Amino acid sequence: MRRIDPVRAFLALLVLVAVCLPLLNFAPNRLFSGEAIYWQDALHGWQWLPAVAALLLVLGSVAVPALTLWAALALAMVVLWQVGSTSQGLAEGAGAAARATLSSSFWLLLLCALLLIVDAVRRDGKRRAGSIALLAVVLFAAVLLYSGEWSTVSLIKEYHNQASRFAAELRQHMLLVTVSFALVALLGFPLGWWLSRKQWAVAPSFAVLNIIQTIPSIALFALLLAPLAALAQRYPQLSEWGVGGIGVVPAVIALVLYTLLPLVRNTYAAFHGIDADVREAARGMGMTAWQVWCKVDVPLALPVILSGVRIVLVQAIGLAVVAGLIGAGGLGTFVWQGLGQYAMDLVLLGAIPTILLALAVDALLQWLMNVTDTGRQHA
Repeated sequence: MRRIDPVRAFLALLVLVAVCLPLLNFAPNRLFSGEAIYWQDALHGWQWLPAVAALLLVLGSVAVPALTLWAALALAMVVLWQVGSTSQGLAEGAGAAARATLSSSFWLLLLCALLLIVDAVRRDGKRRAGSIALLAVVLFAAVLLYSGEWSTVSLIKEYHNQASRFAAELRQHMLLVTVSFALVALLGFPLGWWLSRKQWAVAPSFAVLNIIQTIPSIALFALLLAPLAALAQRYPQLSEWGVGGIGVVPAVIALVLYTLLPLVRNTYAAFHGIDADVREAARGMGMTAWQVWCKVDVPLALPVILSGVRIVLVQAIGLAVVAGLIGAGGLGTFVWQGLGQYAMDLVLLGAIPTILLALAVDALLQWLMNVTDTGRQHA
């Protein structure tokens, strides 16, 4: 008798729960709470066929693991297509201010599809097939967006309304992350390397960095407000350079303080963990101290350092959202504005690109770490 996989059984159960939840929320405008649209309201005639087929594939993957990727692919595509089709139908005859907002069933089903792909990659070793499945879902979503099938979904309408501002805030978000990372790199790499040579300074240095890290991000922004405002008042020249209680400067300072610990810790661990015998062997071959550092220390430490860079960048991209609260701009501006106006589409307009940006950077650095690790093993 074939053994039922508990993880896939749980995901199948989640899918069954999700199809009972609202797919969309349709309202005549942003001020009204609107009406929930369920799957039974969205599907008509032959549209039931692909939806039922996807559901059967998900249930079948519980007992037949080979169906998992197909189930994930079918589930994601049916959900994406059905949202566009249903929102188009709802928009017909409705006013220009009508809004079809993505609801809980959409998010939960998309999450289940992603988890099914991850599960197939990790446990069945189908990394290449999983990448192709993810790419197929992304391309399908891009086709739907380009063809205008999703043009009546409120999130897309909100994007078109804010298109020019969105581009500016995205650039500002990336600028905040880039500047803060450059400063963290200038401080963190030398400090981590220095600590690996000065053991007496390790405990007090990490104690200070740990204390900073334990301060909640919003509280850290608030703590910087008063001293920086006082500094700008005492020295007016500083305020002309942007130093003040609110704005870009306190946001960058907070991001630097918050992301310093992972970079210093990883740099310290990377250099401290190098075997002394390896250095001794390099010196025995006639290498100078500079050559040992360049040709032995740095290549061996690089994978761990890149791991720290990965953590810092992902953290900075996420924390930069909070910077929008103190007038530093970035994608967080949409998030806080949306929360203030109870406009979930605005919140998503800031949150979704932030998540995608963090995932892209994470994947890029993970790939870079794999490349350097492979190169080191072959060296």
